[in-house]
Amino acid sequence: MKTNICFVANFTLTYVFREMAEYLLADDADVFWIVPKTAQYHELAAKFGKEKVLLLDRTLINEPQAPVGDFKLNELLYGDRVWRYDMENGLKYLTHIQYPIYNFIKANKINCVFGECTWAHELLIHRICSQQPELNCKYRSHITSRIPTGRFIFTADEKHAEIIEFAH
Repeated sequence: MKTNICFVANFTLTYVFREMAEYLLADDADVFWIVPKTAQYHELAAKFGKEKVLLLDRTLINEPQAPVGDFKLNELLYGDRVWRYDMENGLKYLTHIQYPIYNFIKANKINCVFGECTWAHELLIHRICSQQPELNCKYRSHITSRIPTGRFIFTADEKHAEIIEFAH
C-alpha cells in the first residue's frame, strides 16, 4: 500500500519539507501540500502537480463553506500572530477552510500530515486530523533537538507532550 504524506508549507521550513519530500518520492510515497500563500502554491504546484497542492489563501474568507466540526476556533485565533488582530476575518477564514482541508485529506487518502503547531491554520489541520477518525490521518509536528544537535523530534499532540518514537 502506498503511503500518502502531506506537508503544510511554512516559510523557510518549506525548504526542509521539500527535501524530505524528495526522499519520500524516491521511496515510492505520494507527496501532497497544503499552502497558505499563492507564491508557494505556484512553486510547489509546478514541482509536484496542481492536484497535489491545496491553496488556503485569504480569498477563502469570501467563499462560505459549512464547518466540519467544533475546533475551538476562537482559541486558535487568539494564539495566531496575524488573525488575533482581525478576528472577524480570521473566524471566517478558519470556518471556510475546514471543508477544503477535510476533503483534500479524504480524497487523497493522506496517511500523515507534517507541519508545525504555530499558526491557526496548522493547529486547525491538526485538530481535524485528530478529531475526524474516518480520515485515518495523523498530524505530526516537529521540534528541534538540542542534544544531539541537528535532529528533529516528532510529536503527536499540539502541546508537544507526546513524542513519537521511530524504529532505527
